[in-house]
Amino acid sequence: MGITRDTAVFGWGGATYVHCVRATPDGGYAVTGETSAFGAPADRGFLLKLDAGLDSQWTAFYGDTTDERVANLVCTSDRGFLIVGARAMNSSCSNCHDVHLTRTDSLGRVVWSRLYGSAYHEVGFHAVELADKGYVVSGAGPLPRGSFDFYLIRTDSLGDTLWTTHAGGTGFDEGMWIDTLPGGGFVAAGTVDTCTLGEDDFVVMRLAAEAGVRMAAPRAAAAAPRLAVSPAVAGGVLISFVQDLPGDTRLLIHALSGGQVVRLPLGRLAAGRHTVVWDGCDSHGRAAAPGTYLCALSGAGLAVQQRQFVLTR
Repeated sequence: MGITRDTAVFGWGGATYVHCVRATPDGGYAVTGETSAFGAPADRGFLLKLDAGLDSQWTAFYGDTTDERVANLVCTSDRGFLIVGARAMNSSCSNCHDVHLTRTDSLGRVVWSRLYGSAYHEVGFHAVELADKGYVVSGAGPLPRGSFDFYLIRTDSLGDTLWTTHAGGTGFDEGMWIDTLPGGGFVAAGTVDTCTLGEDDFVVMRLAAEAGVRMAAPRAAAAAPRLAVSPAVAGGVLISFVQDLPGDTRLLIHALSGGQVVRLPLGRLAAGRHTVVWDGCDSHGRAAAPGTYLCALSGAGLAVQQRQFVLTR
């Protein structure tokens, strides 16, 4: 195990980055990424087909005068390929992209190419082919409220949009992976910004087959909220939450207008329900302004939990 059997090096004289490799039905491999080779004015996507011995069979390049960003590759049921990534809207903006799907035949020749998005910044990370030969794509894109959410796209076999939807919290969230569920619908996973010490966590969510509506987990009966925020009798707010396992717990209060307000010292907690009072003051002891805030909890003993609440005076 772990012993290198065969190695092959490829390049075209410029910076080249590989982002995905797939085994193909003929025993070979397909490799995709982007390159700045050939003096092109912008990075171009590429698709390299190798045989079983890692010898090159053909290479195809994709792109024009704006940068291509390649994230993933789907081997389609007709032995073609779907390249998933993003294309810059113009050459002057490094963070202005649309989701870009390129569908090719078995020789890398373009069958169709589609862009998806708005006037903002959207990127594609992963896709799967469905039974009707259409696709569902996961990525990331902004909402008007300013957060960056999972961006999900459902297309038909020709790349035409059937629906799009966003899912996520109030921070910077990215849909990195998506797959189908045996009973219908999808499961998506990605990173979420929980506002805890500047660290990212991950989330897994189930989605209905149509319009990407999030599916509620089945429950026998209604349960108490795992994270609840309510006014405290003596002022401030009362924060109640359930911790599944013993462990160190982090609780941060953020203003939706931006910036951390305070971190409450919880330390190591036992499993069970806990209650904490925030007196409404920031980390310097100053009274926080009335408004909308985000309470974010994370730690070894509980799943990431977030709740918005309104602080009044």
